[in-house]
Amino acid sequence: MRFLRVTEILDLSGVTDYTFCTEEGKWKGSEVHRATEMLDRGRLKRTPDSIVGHVDAYKRFKTECHFVPMEIEVSCVNKIYRVRGRADRIGMLAGHRCVLDLKNGAIQPAVDLQLALYGEAIDPDLWWDRIAVQLLADGTYRARRIDRMSYRADLATAHAAVRLAHWKRDHGLGRKPGS
Repeated sequence: MRFLRVTEILDLSGVTDYTFCTEEGKWKGSEVHRATEMLDRGRLKRTPDSIVGHVDAYKRFKTECHFVPMEIEVSCVNKIYRVRGRADRIGMLAGHRCVLDLKNGAIQPAVDLQLALYGEAIDPDLWWDRIAVQLLADGTYRARRIDRMSYRADLATAHAAVRLAHWKRDHGLGRKPGS
């Protein structure tokens, strides 16, 4: 049984396009994720100069929005839909349990579906609050809280994307990873 990654599903179904991502951008994103993870785990000793603004933006977001991370880099699997992924954070925001995604680049509309799939895979019985946070190099951030009332509708759209992605992959119509 073949499981697809959430980002692979969004790409295969045509919901988003990752061709704009450069190797440098992917590397920087990985470094920012690694540094913010170490920060949340209390193990960040030194922030590399190339990402200090992004890490400062995350610190500022946590303080200003009263975000408390509870789980970090959460692996999630949905066996029914054959979906797997890794949520950046599960935490508390304004008294609500939420699933959060950190971005270096622009926050695309597909993040609504991405976070809905993560939330469902983590606990299908919860109606998840979702938030995407763009961490900018100048130490600022842009947070987009996704309307809680759209959660079930976003899940329905995400399920359609999952089905389409599996269908395309099963029929040899999907793009090869990295293409």
